Formats: sequence, structure tokens, C-alpha cells
Amino acid sequence: MRSSHVCVADLRLMRALQRRAAAYFGLQAAATTGWWIMLWAWPELRTHFMAPSQTEEMLLAFWLPDLILVVLPSLTASWLIVRGHPAIGRVLWFTTGAVSYAALYCLSLSLQTDGAWLSTILMLPAMLLTGCFALALSGHRETFRRARP
Repeated sequence: MRSSHVCVADLRLMRALQRRAAAYFGLQAAATTGWWIMLWAWPELRTHFMAPSQTEEMLLAFWLPDLILVVLPSLTASWLIVRGHPAIGRVLWFTTGAVSYAALYCLSLSLQTDGAWLSTILMLPAMLLTGCFALALSGHRETFRRARP
């Protein structure tokens, strides 16, 4: 009897996690899109996200990679989570890789120039949350497979 309660509790927790993950990835797509709209609409805000020696063109060159590698996969992840699609793990890990690359680029730029810290502060939590949701929802119970004898 106790094990059936555990299974029901686990199922409820998983569904709650899936709802939060779907909302998070939708929010991540919307926030990234909103950030780019903000940068184009109010050019004076760009300096808060730039290193001291960086040009505006260098910053603005990232709009296309962000759209293709972060926004679209985040929207796809949100939709696949809601649908319960079995391919969700691949999309989550792809999105994690893209967000991680962007976050680590921001960190590297900030460490080298002592600038653009706002970008780093915004990207590192996104990297952590994206990775945690990927780990929790990708369906793997073991991180590494057993070696063949």
C-alpha cells in the first residue's frame, strides 16, 4: 500500500515539475525575445550589456544565434513538455548547450574586460535552470551507462 502512495506522489511531483519547466522555457523564449526588442528599441541600454572595448555591432551580431539556438529551441521545449513528447530530452540538452555556451561566453568576456557583468549575471542562472530542467526531465535515471565486459 505504501509503495502506491509513493508512485502517486512521484507522479504528482513529476507533473508539477513538467508544468514549471514548460512555463520556464516559454518565459526564457519570451525574455530573450523581449531583451532583443529592448536593445533595438532603446539603443542607450546597450552599453549596460557591453564590454568597455566592445562595439554595438559586436553585441547586436548575436541576435540571429539567440533566435535560432535559444528562442526557437526554448519554445519547442515548452511545447514538447506540454505534449509529453518522447524527444524532449534531446531538445532540452540542445537548449542547455546553447544557453551554456552563451553564459560561459558572457562570463569569459566579463572576466577578461571587467565589463558586461549584467549579461553574466542574467545568463548564469539561465544556464543553471536550463541544465537542471534538462537533467530532471530527460528521462535518464543514470548519468553513465554500464560498461560492457
